Amino acid sequence: MMFRQAGVALAMVVVNLIFCLHAQIQSMQRSFYAEQRLEVWYEDGRRDEDVIRITRLANRSFLAMHPLHSVKDRMRHIGGYYFYLVDTEALVEYSGETTLRAAWPLYMDSAVPGQNKMVDQYGDCSVLADDSIKKVPAGKIRRFAVLRIERVEGRERYTTWIAPELGCFPLRSQVLVDELVRERVETVRLDLLPAQTRLSIPKGVRIVSPKKYCDIYQKRYGQEYLPQRVCDKYEKIYQEVKAAKRQRSSPRAGFANAADHGATGYACRRSSRVGSARLTPSTRRDDC
Repeated sequence: MMFRQAGVALAMVVVNLIFCLHAQIQSMQRSFYAEQRLEVWYEDGRRDEDVIRITRLANRSFLAMHPLHSVKDRMRHIGGYYFYLVDTEALVEYSGETTLRAAWPLYMDSAVPGQNKMVDQYGDCSVLADDSIKKVPAGKIRRFAVLRIERVEGRERYTTWIAPELGCFPLRSQVLVDELVRERVETVRLDLLPAQTRLSIPKGVRIVSPKKYCDIYQKRYGQEYLPQRVCDKYEKIYQEVKAAKRQRSSPRAGFANAADHGATGYACRRSSRVGSARLTPSTRRDDC
């Protein structure tokens, strides 16, 4: 009986420690700017390299700037950036290109950790409470303690090194296919930012409707940005949200949140080059 009581007491202590650790991690999350070198090796032997610029806030909102490539030749850089600005409080994501000087809004159903792949790609602390995921202390990267997480899916092995103090942001990651490295991400710069840091759309870029953005993209590149049916779907949602905003007696600045459009919001599930959540401008989004 004494042993059983001791075991129960020990279990309670462990649970309390985990709860306290989780609370501390939540309170230690901070805003930062990171630059990550992304390397990709293709089966034909070619290698591509980009530097992704990411500004992430403590509330998990982020702005990610990706160098633009030719829609006809993935290996050719053409200048400018395509970007994603995700606002986890307003539950909206803006996607656009600096060369097009335009971006369009995509409304999200949730920004809760573990429920939105777009938001989770830059930090998902729900893994800390998941006992089915093995987490191994792996020293420090850029002065922050990291945990190594590994999973295997068929021929592919995914490994990430997350920093709990940075909202479980992945400071390093790699993808192996048949034990050959196909993708590697390394943080090459990391600067902490003031707590009051705010995100904004890149200078010179305007917010347009999904249909308008599809038209601008088609005119610039001579091909579809999204299939017409998908553009029409997002345009319908956009117009519904605008109508809801007009009906409010005391409208807020910015776009509406999830309550404004109910169940009509969508969180687009990204496909990838080698299993990551990153998306090139020419990637078809038929699964949106």
